Amino acid sequence: MTQPVGEVIEPQDAVSCLDQGQARLYEKIPTSISYVSHPSFSFGYTEEELFGSHAEIVETPGWVLPQVIEDEGVAVGTKKKPLSRDAESALFLRYNYARYRLNQLIEVQRKHFSPSRAKQMLAWYGRILKLRAGLVDANLALVLAMAKRTKIAGVEFVELVSEGNLTLLRAIEKFDVSRGFKFSTYACRAILKGFNRMFAIVGRHYQRFPSGLDTKQIERNVDGDFPREWWLEDALEELGNILGENNSVLSEIEMRIVIARFGIGTQEKGKTIRQVVDMVGLSRERIRTIQIEAVGKIRLALKSRL
Repeated sequence: MTQPVGEVIEPQDAVSCLDQGQARLYEKIPTSISYVSHPSFSFGYTEEELFGSHAEIVETPGWVLPQVIEDEGVAVGTKKKPLSRDAESALFLRYNYARYRLNQLIEVQRKHFSPSRAKQMLAWYGRILKLRAGLVDANLALVLAMAKRTKIAGVEFVELVSEGNLTLLRAIEKFDVSRGFKFSTYACRAILKGFNRMFAIVGRHYQRFPSGLDTKQIERNVDGDFPREWWLEDALEELGNILGENNSVLSEIEMRIVIARFGIGTQEKGKTIRQVVDMVGLSRERIRTIQIEAVGKIRLALKSRL
């Protein structure tokens, strides 16, 4: 039945045209979806190039669960040939283009529901799930490789693997293939940062509940697997990302004071309160108040990234 132009179709009407399985899947589609943009997405031929009948078929190496995963970090399984750079690039372009198209459809569907659009959304969502599964299968071995190199007191090997798997999923969501790096380089770094965060959480727990704490083991971990330079590098990187993207929603004056006081993004040391007073023309107390408020916003933004 054709709907008159301009008539709003209720969500339940849009879903009623789907079978039971499709309806369940449709309900799982997020209300909004992020994607990593690429210049080619705005071209009319991109969809045909990536998903058309002449698009290159990319087969991902199937993941085989290791026969043994022990606490010592020993995993026995069949080694698979990794994806080539071209195949990896094609998969990530398709994955992000599918998310880009689905996001467009979601925006329109929110304003005006359409049964035919619901089916288009299902098709793109199915592609997203399939491509993500392929990327995960092709890179799960990275998690085991990083977990075997890591020892954290009080954390079992399977917990490390679980944390690594979640980090791998987040890395797939954020990876920008246009920068020219291999995904393994980006993902390994992200997984180790995830282990860093886990180490920090475990460390705080043991500080509050020190029963059974092996301080020598903790010291070995800090000096061995997680050098202090990594902590500083990661902290500065996260802070730089937050300020660069302004995730903490700082005002212009808050941004100026924080950058000046802590020397962020410069080769100079942070300025004193007196120097900042001369720079921005506000009183000492006002600058201190702004600095405290800005640091509080940055802490909230940091917590949201963990």
